Amino acid sequence: MGNRIFAAFTLITVALALDPTPSERAKWDAVCMEKAGQEYRMTFDTNGKPTGNCEAPTQWKCYWGPFKDAKTGADGCCGKDKGTYSTDSLFPQEGGCCVSPNVYSFDNLSNRGGCCPSNQGWTFDANAGKGGWGCCAATHDFSCDCSCKAPPPATCPSGHGTTFTASNGKKFKLYCNLINHGENDLGNAPAPDWSACIDRCAGISNCVRAIYQPASNTCYLRTHGNKPVPVTPDPYNSAHLIEDPPVVTPVTIPKECPDAEGKRVTIDGIEYQLFCTKSFANTIEASDATNAPDVEGCMKHCSANPDCHGVNFFDDGQAGGCVHASEWEFEPTGNQLPGKAVVAIPVKKRS
Repeated sequence: MGNRIFAAFTLITVALALDPTPSERAKWDAVCMEKAGQEYRMTFDTNGKPTGNCEAPTQWKCYWGPFKDAKTGADGCCGKDKGTYSTDSLFPQEGGCCVSPNVYSFDNLSNRGGCCPSNQGWTFDANAGKGGWGCCAATHDFSCDCSCKAPPPATCPSGHGTTFTASNGKKFKLYCNLINHGENDLGNAPAPDWSACIDRCAGISNCVRAIYQPASNTCYLRTHGNKPVPVTPDPYNSAHLIEDPPVVTPVTIPKECPDAEGKRVTIDGIEYQLFCTKSFANTIEASDATNAPDVEGCMKHCSANPDCHGVNFFDDGQAGGCVHASEWEFEPTGNQLPGKAVVAIPVKKRS
């Protein structure tokens, strides 16, 4: 939408041609740039007269490939001949501009990404350092000689402590002649080698460990135990699924009522529930009163105070608007507070 600027100054009405002359257009554009911002320009009516309405066309902001960054939320522009914005399928917060049919791919181990065909992924040569980057299929690793090479098979003892990539791209940490004994809850079956055993596990959604006994060519699969390092010496080789850390989505904390009603948020390790229609019982006294910019800051004060069992936050601009409760009451039994005050109480009683 355009910004009206008549309130800031008076337009001089003069007779203009149906198309304003370049000098007239430049004059009024300069007015808009000064009053509304450098990207704004004056609009003209059918008689060629300035309307007083300054507009910034979308194409002015970004001619080629406008996008919103998935990680920061900031507006961006790919630019001419730079393609369109896309994000990695496994790490949707990572993205970049790529020319079709390429799409953006991100490698979490190197914390880098680039444009690759849709059936390949961005990877690197761990031994090459900077510069050893390229696109390869999920079953291959990039080599600094600019080729994609199949990873070595899972073998012992040379594979101990290394990472093995299964045929579908899942990665496993290898341990030779070590095991933590437990239930093989996905069963066991013959396998020609350890690599085949790992591929079998990778193809099962809840399988996280592939244990192989070379003496009997038996593959044991489990849904548990991939995080602890095996410590028991035994003639078994254990492959542990390397799980990617979960993507943390930022939580928007409601600042005032009625939006805050019933919401739950975790502040510095303590889960709070927000209330708008009730407050603490009148018999509960305040243990402290602090100054906080908003209810989130108020909850931070409470989390840092072991004697705080909830807060009443009054957003009235007065000092001491964050009132700490001396006792825990969940759910509260008191009456609704005036205005847009928010009550925040830990879901569990603090010890």
